[in-house]
Amino acid sequence: MHGVRVELLEQQARAIGLPLQKMFVSQHGSNDEYLERMKGHLLAYKAQGVTRASADLRNNKWGIAKSSGIRMVCTSLQIPFDVFQ
Repeated sequence: MHGVRVELLEQQARAIGLPLQKMFVSQHGSNDEYLERMKGHLLAYKAQGVTRASADLRNNKWGIAKSSGIRMVCTSLQIPFDVFQ
């Protein structure tokens, strides 16, 4: 996440008992680099049986999840993003 220390993310994940998978892009990475890496991560999750994920409504990258076959759910509203299409 932008501007969040890795140590804080790791502590939060441990505190709630969820695994943390980190994805990094280069410091001056393009949106295309981000989308390519994100899709790779989502396809790996799908291969493990993941069918849903959550994201912030402000994140306009949810289309990449749809193309990977994973259904995104808005974190704050707990409703599927596809209702906004």
